[in-house]
Amino acid sequence: MRVGVARRRHRVSLETVSVSLPFGIGSMSWKVDTTQRKAAWSLY
Repeated sequence: MRVGVARRRHRVSLETVSVSLPFGIGSMSWKVDTTQRKAAWSLY
């Protein structure tokens, strides 16, 4: 016997991306806009 389970997809919104190198060499952060997000998904 199978019981149906409603599945919901939750969206996660990423607004800022931050990358840092070890030992205090440097870091960088940038805000992602919709154009960049769409381009990344089209490449994916």
